[in-house]
Amino acid sequence: MSFKKETPLANAVFWAARKGNLALLQLLLNSGRVDADCRDSCGTTALMVASNSGHYECVKEFIMQGADINYQRETGSTALFFASQQGHNDVVKLLFEFGASTDIQTKGGGTALTVASQYGHSTVVETLLKNGANVHDQLNDGATSLFLAAQEGHVTVIRQLLASGAKVNQARRDGTAPLWIAAQMGHSEAVKVLLLRGAHRDADRQDGSTALFKAAFKGHNGVIEELLKFSPSLGLLKNGSSALHAAVMGGNIQTVLLLLGANADPLLPNKNNELPADLTKSDRILKILQAS
Repeated sequence: MSFKKETPLANAVFWAARKGNLALLQLLLNSGRVDADCRDSCGTTALMVASNSGHYECVKEFIMQGADINYQRETGSTALFFASQQGHNDVVKLLFEFGASTDIQTKGGGTALTVASQYGHSTVVETLLKNGANVHDQLNDGATSLFLAAQEGHVTVIRQLLASGAKVNQARRDGTAPLWIAAQMGHSEAVKVLLLRGAHRDADRQDGSTALFKAAFKGHNGVIEELLKFSPSLGLLKNGSSALHAAVMGGNIQTVLLLLGANADPLLPNKNNELPADLTKSDRILKILQAS
């Protein structure tokens, strides 16, 4: 947030909002010399600052003084967005009491629900859903609240969103599904929950890679174990590469051992009759493969 204000008195209002100094805030607003909707050069209002900082009484004072709850700064963010981002559930509830909207989006398509899901604020997510937040909200790139929660491994939020009707296989515009991103990030418990709720284990993104392939490349063995529990099939990518190829390319010895123990096929050339370019990256891996 920028802190270049309209007037010196507005600057004092912002300071009081940020610090939670209710007495000073009331003195300034009651003077009649500064507007409750005073804002900085980016359109950030003092109400947004108080909401972001979680100062319940200051937020209430701004509301009582007539501040516009749904005013948007240049980025499109509102007081509700900031309170949700920081996990201030009491402030979120207060804003709803006075007409805060869950429908307002930032320029990037973000809403209070998407940001609360991204940061794992489960109590805020519950409050937002109870007050009409749309579980199908999407960022401009197509990422849903479920996708963002999966990316960060917020299992409680994932369960909340799925229970509210979130589509477990709804992918981002580039084809990346919640399961794929959870697997890439190594969130094994999130992967487990998504699989149990019907996530397509072998769905691929635009580059053709699957969750299993990506987990093997990254060496996320806990994720691989969950994926194999769901289905023992190791599968091949469209170009003929396998999870074992990915583990070798990533230099992940323990992952290679895990996949071999799961009866992975020996390393075979892909459809172009090529082995991974960096197959010789690890002599130890080659010895393991030769002995298998």
